[in-house]
Amino acid sequence: MIVQQTVPVQTESEHRTRAVFLALMWALSYPGRPQPLPEPRESGHGGLIDVAAALLDSEVTYYAEDEALAAQMARTGSRRRPAHAADYLFFENSVSTDLSVLRIGDLEYPDAGATLVLRCDDDEPAENLRLSGPGVQDALELRMIGVAANFWTARECLIRFPLGIDVFLIRRGQVIGLPRTTKVDICM
Repeated sequence: MIVQQTVPVQTESEHRTRAVFLALMWALSYPGRPQPLPEPRESGHGGLIDVAAALLDSEVTYYAEDEALAAQMARTGSRRRPAHAADYLFFENSVSTDLSVLRIGDLEYPDAGATLVLRCDDDEPAENLRLSGPGVQDALELRMIGVAANFWTARECLIRFPLGIDVFLIRRGQVIGLPRTTKVDICM
């Protein structure tokens, strides 16, 4: 007797979401190393919708300042919350929220810290960064365009390992992951 196995075929949307999720996973595994993202399926928002589709579901919450972006994220089944209560925060080009209000987890549940997703345009300012920590061999230098210097200072103030926030930076069809374990120094 021959038993046939039925393997479900992935839809294009499922395939895209899986590719984005894998890029996000590798981005956090290798901090500072850009990982390619699939071409955004929708114009505008530079890949934030695809990242949201990979991260959001009915069990997590999100924050987005842009109303059109928030409306698209609502389709994931996730609930919109204020910045201080959200699991995932999505920003385009700049972070206008005071980072000190973000959740950093607690010693019992350090993984309850927020994850910030920032789309960076290639506009000024540009910072030369030096990354170090787990997943970074020796030290890695990175030129980051479109993220203000005060963002890095505010991020550093939130990190009290194992507490802190994880960050994804999206630019030019790539994602760069910075887990809370990554130390970021601004080089002059």
